[in-house]
Amino acid sequence: MKVSELKPRASATVTVKVVKLGEPKQVTNKDGSLHKVSDVLVGDETGSILMSLWDENISKVNENDVIEVNNGYVSVVRGSMRLTLGREGKMEKSS
Repeated sequence: MKVSELKPRASATVTVKVVKLGEPKQVTNKDGSLHKVSDVLVGDETGSILMSLWDENISKVNENDVIEVNNGYVSVVRGSMRLTLGREGKMEKSS
């Protein structure tokens, strides 16, 4: 699947390049627990999308890494599509 084929509220398996890392922000979850989240710009030859990375996944990627997202999820935040790992997704560096 390519970035241009991603659809809102759908699962996604896609290989993308990390274009730009955002600064991690600390957020408080509904249950009061603290987490870190970072918006990472990723893309392929067909387009780009922001990907939200949480907690330990933030340190797993660097700019220019190529990553494979398996069973990710496309959400809609403030009218824009976002790629996330969700509960079932996995992410690994591609060679």
